[in-house]
Formats: sequence, C-alpha cells, structure tokens
Amino acid sequence: VYDLPTLPSKDCFTHSVAFGCITAETLVGEMKELGEDEFHRKYVLIDCRYPYEYEGGHIKNSINLHDNTDLPSLFFPSQSILEEADRDASSSIDEHATLSNEVIVPPHRRISVFYCEYSQKRGPAMASSLRNIDRMINQYPALTYDVIYVLESGYRNFFHNFSNSNSALFSSHCGYAEMHQDVKQLSE
Repeated sequence: VYDLPTLPSKDCFTHSVAFGCITAETLVGEMKELGEDEFHRKYVLIDCRYPYEYEGGHIKNSINLHDNTDLPSLFFPSQSILEEADRDASSSIDEHATLSNEVIVPPHRRISVFYCEYSQKRGPAMASSLRNIDRMINQYPALTYDVIYVLESGYRNFFHNFSNSNSALFSSHCGYAEMHQDVKQLSE
C-alpha cells in the first residue's frame, strides 16, 4: 500500500499497523524529487509539537496540529465545508490558471506525514488517532486514509541532519526549539 519505502517494524521506535515509518532521508528525497509544489499537492506534513516548538522552526509547509481533537475538522470536514473547499479550489484554478500552475489541495485530500520532536509519542499517537477516527467513520475494511506515515526520529533528527545543507526545506526560521522539561514530565 505504501509508495515510499518504510522501515521494518524492528527498526521503528514506534511500530503500528496504523502507519508506516519513513526516514528523514526518504522524506527529503521525495521533497526534492517532486519539487515543492508537487510535494505540497500530494502530502500534508503534520507537526504535532506544541506551538512554541513549531514557532521555533519546522519543516516548510507543515501544519501545526498538537491537539488530536482538531483531527476531525482537518481530515473529516463536514460535507458543506468539503464542497466549499472543492469549489474554492476550482474557482481558484480558473481565476489563476493564466498566472500560476499552483493548485492548492485541501489537507483532507493528501497523504499525511506526522512528526513530533522525536516521533516517539505525540506524532505516532496523532497518526493512530487519525486511523481510529477513520475506522469509526468507515465500514471495515474501507478507509479514507489508507496511507499514513510517521517521520522516524522526528523533527530533531530531521533538523540535525539537514539544517546546514538544505535550509530550503525549513520554514523561514530554520531553528529547533526543544520541548520544555516541565512539559516533558507532564506528558510522560
């Protein structure tokens, strides 16, 4: 089912049948191969860190979603919102066809890649929550999101491996903010 190479379960810190784990190298390879626009049309990067961590630096074009109660509105918007988003995308395409080839695909129509600081707890938990919601909404074995990825070793690894050589992969502020120690203790 997965288009990208995933890590064997023995090599993943967090293994689940709900998602596949990809390396930072795999993600960067896909970003470079597709280019920014095509990558953004195919994938949605979900940064599950707290807002202050996200503001400290994140992967370019990622969405900060740190509360799993926000998952349904992003991935399963009401039918009226879906129709409006599709209509807006169509009119945007018509209006800007001569100006740009950019087509903005709503997040609920793309393959999701979740990550957090280490992708040990928050990112995998959010990916699993998406799968659980998907299972509740659909009749087994049907799924709206049959492909979900988690970035193995998280943003920290991504940042340390690519911040010096690939600053274009990051938000305008190429940085890394660790989770505060007091927050770490509360979430464990």
